Amino acid sequence: MRETSVVSDQILNSWKEIAQYLNRGVRTVQRWESELGLPVRRPRGRRRSAVIAMRSEIDQWLNRCPLEAREQVAASETAVLRTEEPTLKPRIGQENLKLRAEEENLTVSDLILASRVLREDLHRSQTELHAMIERLVNTITEYRTLIRERRRDLESERLQVLDIVETTRVA
Repeated sequence: MRETSVVSDQILNSWKEIAQYLNRGVRTVQRWESELGLPVRRPRGRRRSAVIAMRSEIDQWLNRCPLEAREQVAASETAVLRTEEPTLKPRIGQENLKLRAEEENLTVSDLILASRVLREDLHRSQTELHAMIERLVNTITEYRTLIRERRRDLESERLQVLDIVETTRVA
């Protein structure tokens, strides 16, 4: 009996138990399984069936694929996606993402990577827009300064002309 309890302690019987063991959310653990090869087993052999995992296999996977490596994998997949798969770039004004995913046979991990690319593109666009607005504000400020200086010069010239006219009348 002691042997059976040791074996059952080594087996994680659901996504929830696996997530608790890894101290992560269920969705994160499921994503790790699809994107990074987290070792889980499906006793029924179907894609969406119940899962089990061995603590020892998960520990080995964690040692082989530490957090930094997991982040690097996600970053490199995003870079590959950006350079090699232009079909995943956004198509403004076309069908929604679900229809596009069906049409192009995209997997969930493809969609996640595409969303990362879109998020990075949005961040870059926001940064560029901020810089452009700042340049516009600086240009308007410079233009206003030039207009003020020109008005002062014109006023000064007008006063000089009035002085000349006044001195001409007096003489």
